[in-house]
Amino acid sequence: MNRYVYGSIPKAASTYVINKLSQGAGLQIQYGDGGPGYLDYSQVPEGSVVKTHSTPDQLIDDLKILGVDKVVYTIREPRQMALSALHFISYKMSIGAHEKKWQEDGIPMNFHELSIDEKVPIVFDFYLKPWIYQMDEWLNFDSPEISCQIMRFEDFQKDPISFFKELVSFYGIKSFDYGVLNEPIRNDKKDDKVVKYNFRKGSTDEFMAVLTPEQNKRYYSYYTSSLKNFYFV
Repeated sequence: MNRYVYGSIPKAASTYVINKLSQGAGLQIQYGDGGPGYLDYSQVPEGSVVKTHSTPDQLIDDLKILGVDKVVYTIREPRQMALSALHFISYKMSIGAHEKKWQEDGIPMNFHELSIDEKVPIVFDFYLKPWIYQMDEWLNFDSPEISCQIMRFEDFQKDPISFFKELVSFYGIKSFDYGVLNEPIRNDKKDDKVVKYNFRKGSTDEFMAVLTPEQNKRYYSYYTSSLKNFYFV
C-alpha cells in the first residue's frame, strides 16, 4: 500500500520536503491539518503522502484508517523554530497579512513595528512550551502497530540528499528521483519574469545571537529530557 504520512513541527521545512517527496516519488499531496473532518482518511487514494502537524493522539486513529504502519516526524531546535516563526509573523504583518489566529494568540497588530527585544517574549512565551510538548509526545511515541522515524530539520539543512535517502528508505519507496532536489518548488510568473521558489536554507543557531544568556537558559529549561538528547543549551 503506497500511502505515506509525513508529520513535523511547524517551521521545519515540511512544505519543501512534502513537495520534493511528491515530485521525486510521483505522489499526490494530501493536507491532514485543519481540524476534525478536514481530511477523510478513508478516502485518501493510493499514491498519496499526507502532510500533518498533528500530535500522536490526534493522528493514531487516522493512521489505522489509512492502513499505514509507518510515520515520519521531523523535529527542530525549538528556540530557532520560535525565532523563525517570529520573523515569519513579522514579515506577514508588515505587508498587511493579519491572521485572526495570531490575534487570538496575543500577537499585537503592531508586532512588526516592535523591536526584536520586544518581539521575543511575545512569541517565545506563547508558542515554545506547546511546541516542545508536541515534539516530546512524538519522541516518546510507542505503538506495536506503527513505527515512527524521528528526523531532525538540522540534518536536512546540512545534507538534504542524505536526509531524503533516509526518508525514502524508511518508507520503503522503490523509486525516487533525487534530481528534483536541484529544482525549485515552483515557478511563478511575476511582471513578465519567472520567479523561482526554493528552500531558504537559513541559520540553525541564529537564536544564540538574538537571545540574551538569561533568555537562552530560561527557554532551554522548558525542554524535556527526551528533547535534550537532541538539542543542547
